[in-house]
Amino acid sequence: FAGVLGPGRHAYWKGPATLAFETLEVGSDGVLTHPKLATILESAQARRWLRVVEATPGRETIVFRDAVPTARLTSGRLVLWLDQRPTQVVEVDLREQSADVAGQEIMTQDKVTLRVNLVLTWQVVDALASVTATTALDKALYREAQLALRAAVGGRTLEALLSDKEAVGQELQRLL
Repeated sequence: FAGVLGPGRHAYWKGPATLAFETLEVGSDGVLTHPKLATILESAQARRWLRVVEATPGRETIVFRDAVPTARLTSGRLVLWLDQRPTQVVEVDLREQSADVAGQEIMTQDKVTLRVNLVLTWQVVDALASVTATTALDKALYREAQLALRAAVGGRTLEALLSDKEAVGQELQRLL
């Protein structure tokens, strides 16, 4: 194996060595498959035209070409042909995550000001939806948690909050 040729015209002498060329078709998703892919990837010249995408445990990798999702990967690897089309690789963490929504000053229905903290725990179940619905999932969840906390606490009196803390937790879960 000598290398990978990109787009354009290329000229080679017919001798003194015998040359063999192989043309590979790359689908619209840009994924390259070949029986000797490991050998091809060892070439420094090939790395100019190819991008290796490895799956990470606990994450899903989504490949976008021309802003359209073309491949999803949870295990193994993909080799992408890098052409003129914009290619973006996004990795989404599928493990459980948490964030502290700390120190929210909220006034109850009976005008008592409370300082409330919230621990938000979530797990992504649809990686594609999580990257197409918002640009920053963690910030969007944090903002929604703040709003839900204000709605749940602000709509109750202090006595109602203290007597039924479970109802507040259930309402927050429903709102989020």
